[in-house]
Amino acid sequence: MADRFDEVVIMIILASLLLLLLAVIVIVSVIKYKQRQRRHVEEKNAIRQQFNQELLHTRIEIQEQTLKHIAQEIHDNIGQTLSLAKLHLNTIGTREGHEGAEKLGTTKDLVSKAIVDLRGLSRTLNSDAVLSGGLLKAVESELALIGRAGVFTTSLEITGQPVSLDPQKELILFRIVQEALNNSIKHSEASRIVVSLSYGENSVCTSVADNGKGAVRAPAADQPGGTGLLNMKSRSEIIGGTFSFTSAASGTEVRVILPTN
Repeated sequence: MADRFDEVVIMIILASLLLLLLAVIVIVSVIKYKQRQRRHVEEKNAIRQQFNQELLHTRIEIQEQTLKHIAQEIHDNIGQTLSLAKLHLNTIGTREGHEGAEKLGTTKDLVSKAIVDLRGLSRTLNSDAVLSGGLLKAVESELALIGRAGVFTTSLEITGQPVSLDPQKELILFRIVQEALNNSIKHSEASRIVVSLSYGENSVCTSVADNGKGAVRAPAADQPGGTGLLNMKSRSEIIGGTFSFTSAASGTEVRVILPTN
C-alpha cells in the first residue's frame, strides 16, 4: 500500500515538473516572440525613418538644383537684358530739357537698382554662392536685399565666437532662415525683422524674429503658411537640429538649435 502511495506521489511530482517545464517553455516562447515582434517593429520604424530622410534629402537636392537653374537664368538672361537697357539709356540724349533729363536719370537709377537686386537674388538662390561665402555672409546679403526695399528695418545680431559648420548644414540652415524671413514678409505685417546667431560651446542657435501681429498658434499643414513651417521643421531634423515656433501679439520667432559637436 505504501509503495502504491509512493508511486502516486512520484507521478504527481513528475507531472507537476512536466507542467512546470511546459509552462516555462511557453513563457520563454512568448517572450522570444514578443522580442522578435518588437525588433521587427523597430526595424520597420528604422527603415521608414531612413526612407523619409532619404526622401527629404532628395527633395531638398531637387529644390537646390531648381534654385541654381533659376539663379543662372536670372544672371545670364534678365541681368544681361537690364544691363543692355541701361547701356542704351546712357546713350539717349536729353532733348526734352531738364524734365526729360530728370526722367532719364530716374530711369537709369531704377534699372541700376534692378540689376543690383537681381544679382543679390541670384547669389542667394545659388547654393554654390551660399556655400562659398558661408552662413554669415549669406544672411547679411539676404537682409541687405530685404532692406533695400525700404519696407522693413533689418538687423543681424551675433553672440559668441562664430564657427564654421559643415557646408551642407550651413546651406540648409540658411534655407530655413530664408523661409522664416519669407513668412515674416508675407504674413506678419511687421516693420522690423531681426536674425540672431548665438554660438555656444556645443551648439549654435539661429532665430528669426519680427514685431508683427503674430498668430494664435502655429498653422497646420493644410493652412496658409503651414507648409513653410513644416519645411523648416523637416530641414531642421535633417541636420539634427531642434525647431521651435513661438508667436504672440508682439511678434513671431522661429528658432533652430543645432549641435556643433
